[in-house]
Amino acid sequence: MMRERESRWSVAALLTLLPLVGACYAAEMVVNVDVSLSGHKERPFNVPDLEPNTHTYNADGSFGIFDDDAAELPPLFWEDEYSWEFNGMALNEEGEAVVPPEDCHSSSVTIRFADGEDNETVTVHYTVTANRGGDTASDSIDVVVPYWETHTPITPGEIHGAAPGECFHLGDVVPLQVVPTDVDKRVGAATEYKEDTFSFLSETYPVDGAAIMWSATTGTFLDGTDWGETVDWVADWVSASSNDTVIGVKVDDDAVIPLGEKEDREDG
Repeated sequence: MMRERESRWSVAALLTLLPLVGACYAAEMVVNVDVSLSGHKERPFNVPDLEPNTHTYNADGSFGIFDDDAAELPPLFWEDEYSWEFNGMALNEEGEAVVPPEDCHSSSVTIRFADGEDNETVTVHYTVTANRGGDTASDSIDVVVPYWETHTPITPGEIHGAAPGECFHLGDVVPLQVVPTDVDKRVGAATEYKEDTFSFLSETYPVDGAAIMWSATTGTFLDGTDWGETVDWVADWVSASSNDTVIGVKVDDDAVIPLGEKEDREDG
């Protein structure tokens, strides 16, 4: 009988002590939570009559549980959840943009931003609850709509092929060349400086001619081609008997910017 009583007392004592140990363990616990967000930092605005763009963002959350001595402890119980903030809708499994931000709780979302040309911010919150402690960490990405502006004026460059004061005979064919340059600025997630292009096809510019147009006060251009980076000028009898021939070139940049980006890069 004495052994049986001792056994019951030991079990009762152990049951009494266990909650106290658990309470001390929870009181000493610290939950450290971290999250990082990756995804597009630029977006074109939605262009009417075109399929809106979508952008995917991925969150990577982690946590650790530590005691007062900074020793990591295994979690007895834990749960985590992602929540999102953005201006637009997320795609569902069928690829339809119908899911509002408040219903997004996975670590990855594909977003169709709302119409408009404003910059946006995507934010993720990662919340961890463990035993009696918990914490939330957040990360954000600023998503900008890129815009353009002119940076340097168009530089036609030197005309190659004919020197000032050079004399030509009737029928001489003189190859001429010019290499224009133009640098514009694109401001998006980073600032970039990009060289513009110059289209040489006259049909691209049905009103004003090609981007590079030549003129001469005397003579003609071979086959009537007075546009492009290179042309052939032909001296006529006036050119051969005069020192007053003036050859000129007019350059216009293409100034094309991608759909969904803002402002202008036209140098005029």
